[in-house]
Amino acid sequence: MADLRAGAVGLPLFFDRSHGKTQRCVIFGMTLRLRWCNLPGYPDGDGVILSFGLGTHIMNKRVWLGVAAAAVVWSAAPAWSQQSGSSVAAPKGRVVLTVTGNIARTNMGQSYQFDMDMIDALPRRTFTTRTPWYDKPVTFSGPRLADVMAAVGAKGQSIQASAINDYKITIPMSDAIEHGVIMASRIDGQRIPVREKGPLFVVYPFDSSATLRSSVYYERSIWQLKSMHVE
Repeated sequence: MADLRAGAVGLPLFFDRSHGKTQRCVIFGMTLRLRWCNLPGYPDGDGVILSFGLGTHIMNKRVWLGVAAAAVVWSAAPAWSQQSGSSVAAPKGRVVLTVTGNIARTNMGQSYQFDMDMIDALPRRTFTTRTPWYDKPVTFSGPRLADVMAAVGAKGQSIQASAINDYKITIPMSDAIEHGVIMASRIDGQRIPVREKGPLFVVYPFDSSATLRSSVYYERSIWQLKSMHVE
């Protein structure tokens, strides 16, 4: 008996049409056994006997090939979507950030969700700066906010950022480009626990400009970031 498992999808892509030869295939996780044979009453005399579970079914080979082809298309569709130009990665771990609004790319309904691995896969920037929240300079590292916006295809003038504790603030999109803002996922090389303002912390490089050392930008430095809405 030939095994027609086709890679991870497990579909019968090629068949040995020798009459009387039993073959096995897997469709939608169900193992089928099929045998090509001459069957009276079919237009071309060529049929397929399908066996699965406790049942046996007879169908014309053209019907069988149509069912198999449809199964291939249905099962391969997710993979094709991931390879298309508009495709994006989907989170495999716990979602730490959800982006909605005026974005060109989505991976979950009308939103783009990130897990921490996806955040870490973006280009990383690191800087050390003094802040109002720590008694000594701290080293922050994470993707630039501009790169996060590029990843989702953001097209807007502002970002409505929300935190786990329901704090909300509007960040001009221009800040992401002009000031080198980062979405820090690490402080001094370590992941940031929720109780210490994590897991994501929007931070400006305050020591790079006296202009940034003001309440305007301190208020925009939202910690425990959980979502962003692009407008």
